[in-house]
Amino acid sequence: MKKFNIHDWKNKQLSEQIKAQDVPGTAAFMGKNMGSSKEKYPSPQGSISDGDRFALQKIISNYDLETILFNIGEIAGRSGMSDEEYELKRMARIFRTDV
Repeated sequence: MKKFNIHDWKNKQLSEQIKAQDVPGTAAFMGKNMGSSKEKYPSPQGSISDGDRFALQKIISNYDLETILFNIGEIAGRSGMSDEEYELKRMARIFRTDV
């Protein structure tokens, strides 16, 4: 029988922790891979005005996600963006709250 070695045990524990950090979906992986949101998700077209941000905040406070996505899809459809309209309305069904 092999004699217990604290250094081997510590190395094994550390190795298992490192492996856990490389498994997507684990808390360790998420913590290791979460950087600044600005680095990972830069604004696609810059910032919106404070007035528009306030209006958007008001809409988000008053309506559920299904309603918001459905109506954005309607606006996209009226603007000739039929593919976007379809995708937004499809996502709205995913977030249906009355099921």
